[in-house]
Amino acid sequence: MTQQNAQPKASLGNLKPVLREYLDLRADIKHMEKELKSLDEQVRPAIANMGKMQLDEWTFECKEMPGRKTLDKAALEDFLAQHGKSIADFEKAGKPYTQLRVTEAAVVL
Repeated sequence: MTQQNAQPKASLGNLKPVLREYLDLRADIKHMEKELKSLDEQVRPAIANMGKMQLDEWTFECKEMPGRKTLDKAALEDFLAQHGKSIADFEKAGKPYTQLRVTEAAVVL
């Protein structure tokens, strides 16, 4: 958000505590995701292809899976062009939505 369209901090009024809690939780989540990724990198190779294993009420299984299928849009676009169509002819827009963007301010207001 640029300084021109950012509202001054005072305008946040009673939202300040909620926004601080929001930022704290985001930081906690980011930290936990890093920890989880590190543990995941240890667990996957350790139990890979060993079948199902149980720990308390949890079952673990790590196995090789086929790659996901993706749409070759370039090939489809070429095919459709031969028939006088394009991918845009088959696209539709979803419902409008709100987006919350949180970025670190370059200048403190």
